[in-house]
Amino acid sequence: MNAEPDGAAGSVRTRTWLFGVWIITTLVVGAAGLLFGHYQRQSALRSSARAVAKLHFVRHHWKQLESLTEFRPVIEGLARGFALPNEEPEWTAKFISVAMQRTQDLDEFDTAALQQIRSGADEILHESFGGNFRYAVAVRVGSDCLGCHVRTVNGPTKVGDLIAVVRVERAAEETTHGPTVARNTSIGSN
Repeated sequence: MNAEPDGAAGSVRTRTWLFGVWIITTLVVGAAGLLFGHYQRQSALRSSARAVAKLHFVRHHWKQLESLTEFRPVIEGLARGFALPNEEPEWTAKFISVAMQRTQDLDEFDTAALQQIRSGADEILHESFGGNFRYAVAVRVGSDCLGCHVRTVNGPTKVGDLIAVVRVERAAEETTHGPTVARNTSIGSN
């Protein structure tokens, strides 16, 4: 006879149950860690993209308002001198005009972001599977803007009007050719 004592069968069931609980707990904790890591990465990328967008915005207005043309290269140099924390891949930024009636000059992300922002969103971010990161933020008219931005294509400018979109992009890090060299070309000239 191959009969096990009742205590032995119960012990096997208990060990099996405990092993199952351990596996499920490990999977849940691992998944939570991955989700938290993804959230932290998205948060850091969003913060960096916001900083690049603000720098692009300030640099653009500073250049436009600077009356001494020989001082504009100094402005460019100062803008390039501001580094972002842990900046490795190149960040670029550009303005997208909301007055554009034709979107054929825009790529898929720019077109979708412009449409969502026109519908009321303030910022859009997208990270592709390959690691490219794109971010778009609405530029809405504040009371300080009314001195220069008097009219839009829709008539007189009002506080809160959408006047532009700043699109920020960061290319995926190169991992096949060794570490990426840190550089600060932070903003493209558009």
